[in-house]
Amino acid sequence: MIQTWESTTVNKVQMYLIVLIYLIAIPLTIKASRDNKQPTSITQRIRECYQKQN
Repeated sequence: MIQTWESTTVNKVQMYLIVLIYLIAIPLTIKASRDNKQPTSITQRIRECYQKQN
């Protein structure tokens, strides 16, 4: 029972982190594409943020 509780907590934390990264990454991507006048990959931006987190 403790194991399942821990795993669900970890899953929730990961989910919140992903949502948080999306919320940060999308405006950054929009701003960057406006500044650079060229589209930047959202997934690339998310990967960069995720690497900074870890």
